[in-house]
Amino acid sequence: MRLHHTERLTESVSRLSAEFLTRHPNEALVTVTGTRLDQSGRSATVFVTVYPATSGAQALAEIRILRSELRNFLDTRLRGNSLTHIDFALDARSK
Repeated sequence: MRLHHTERLTESVSRLSAEFLTRHPNEALVTVTGTRLDQSGRSATVFVTVYPATSGAQALAEIRILRSELRNFLDTRLRGNSLTHIDFALDARSK
C-alpha cells in the first residue's frame, strides 16, 4: 500500500473509531490516541487511553466486545477499504 494512502486510512480509522466510541459510552473516559495498520492494510489496532487508569482493563474488555460493530461502522464509511480485523490496545505511551 502506498504511504500516502496508508496515512490517510490510519487517520480515518482513528477518527471514525473515536466517533464510534462516543456513541457507546463507557463508565471510564476512553480516548483514541492512534491506529496501527498491518502491511496489507486489512487489520488495524486502535490504541486508546483510559481515565481513570485503574479502569483500563475493564474498559478495554468492554470496548473489545464492540469490535464487530466498529468494523461494520467503518465498512460503511471507508470507501474502497475493508478491514477484516480490528483490535483495541492500551496506549503504552500514556503510562
